[in-house]
Amino acid sequence: MRCPDCSKFVSFEDGDVDVSSEEMDDNIINITVRIVKLCAECGTELKEGEIEIEQEVLETKEDGEEVEHGTNADGLALDGHELTIARVELDNDQWSKGKGRWTETFYGVSGDVTVKCSCGWVHTVAIGVKDNAMPASGMDELV
Repeated sequence: MRCPDCSKFVSFEDGDVDVSSEEMDDNIINITVRIVKLCAECGTELKEGEIEIEQEVLETKEDGEEVEHGTNADGLALDGHELTIARVELDNDQWSKGKGRWTETFYGVSGDVTVKCSCGWVHTVAIGVKDNAMPASGMDELV
């Protein structure tokens, strides 16, 4: 791609991950992020894409079995528990599929989301976007 500021054909560099929205819906984390590809020479934004992340919050028992938060050991729902997102830390992620001319590049995000319950429980959930990745060809050009 040609950068309008450099007037050169340039390679891309990762920009910051911008969190557009974050919310909790019962036991589900919903986050929308904007990823940007920058000119490697001057830092001009050249491409952007939006990724939606949906992840369930799970609590792990001592035996390793996962249970939903807000339930007791028998799986019965506990009333009065409200989860909120306390912190979101995401970084750019990139991987390729295929070889040679037919290599496809995909962009996503990975990192941690910390949720907090009204009862004081705090849990960090690892997020990785492989199934809902943005193909390089699916990003919008900004210039």
